[in-house]
Amino acid sequence: DVNLNTRFAIKEYLPATFALRAQDHSVFPRFAEDNANYYGGLDSFLLEARTLATFRHPNIVRVARFFEAHHTAYIVLDYERGQSLKEWWPAHMQLPESELLALLQPLLDGLAQVHGTGYLHRDIKPDNIILRDSDGSMVLLDFGAARQSGGAGDQEVVLTPGYAPKEQYLGQGQGPWTDIYGFGATLYWLVAGHKPLTALERVAQVQTPAQELGKGRFSEEFLLAIDWALQPETQERPQTVAEFGLRLFAAHSNSLGLQEALRIGESKAQGGPARRRGLSASLQGSQRLGLHLLHRGWQTLAHAVHVLVHPAAWPLGVKMTLA
Repeated sequence: DVNLNTRFAIKEYLPATFALRAQDHSVFPRFAEDNANYYGGLDSFLLEARTLATFRHPNIVRVARFFEAHHTAYIVLDYERGQSLKEWWPAHMQLPESELLALLQPLLDGLAQVHGTGYLHRDIKPDNIILRDSDGSMVLLDFGAARQSGGAGDQEVVLTPGYAPKEQYLGQGQGPWTDIYGFGATLYWLVAGHKPLTALERVAQVQTPAQELGKGRFSEEFLLAIDWALQPETQERPQTVAEFGLRLFAAHSNSLGLQEALRIGESKAQGGPARRRGLSASLQGSQRLGLHLLHRGWQTLAHAVHVLVHPAAWPLGVKMTLA
C-alpha cells in the first residue's frame, strides 16, 4: 500500500486445473463444463475472506479487505514475514517443551476464537503455521478450507492426508474435534519427525503412539495429549480446544495461575478422556498431579496463616505503613 507504506499479501482465486487468465487479466473457466467447479470455488474463496475478516486475534492472519475484479476475487492479508513451522522446526528440535508450549498456547487461543465464531479451519498442518521474524510468535494461515461447523460445506472433501481425520474424508460429523486432530497431527510430526498415518491407512495399520516415540524427550502428559487428539473416533477426542489445552499443559501447571492449575487437577481427576480411552497410565498421572496440587494448596494456605499470625513475617512495606 503506497499510501500507508505498508506491505500486504494478495491472494487471488485462480484454480489452474479448470481456469485460465485472458490477455486483459480476467479469469475464466477453461471449458463450459468447468463452470460449476469454478464458480463454486469462487463462492468458497469469498467465504474464506468473509470468515477471516471477522477474526481479530494476533495469532490469526488478519484480512485487511477483499474484493472482486476480473471475474475473480482477491483477499488482501497482512504480510507475515517468517518461516513455516515445517521450515523452522528442524533447527529448533531441542527447544525445551515449556518454551514450545509457550509458543503454542496463543495459537490454541486463536483457534478457540475461530471455533467460537462457529467456523473450523480444517487444514491445520506445519505448512500453515508461520513463526514471525519480528517476535518469534506463531500465526495460523490459509483458511481456504474453512467452513461453518456442521454447515453444508461439510460435504466437500477438503483435506491434507495425515493431518485430516476420517470425518473429513466422509464429509460429515465435523466440529472443533476435527481441527484438534489436525493440531495433534502437527504435534505428532514435531515429535516423530514424520506425519501420522492417513486416516484411511489407520483402518488397517496400527500407528506408533507419540507416547512411545517421544519418551524421554517430552513429558508423558504432553505425549498422551497428542495421542488423545489423534483418536480415530470423534467422540474419543477432546471436544474443545480448552479441554485439549488442559491436558497438553498438564505437566507445566506450575507456570500457570493457581486457578488454572486447580482446573487441570480437577479435569484430570475426573478422568473423562482417560476413562474413555482406558489409559491407566494417564489416570495414574492424574492422581499424582491431584495429590501434588492438593499438597501445594495446603502449603499455600499454611504459609498465608503463618504470615497473618506472625507479625515478624509481615513484609517491610506493611510494617512501615502500620508504624
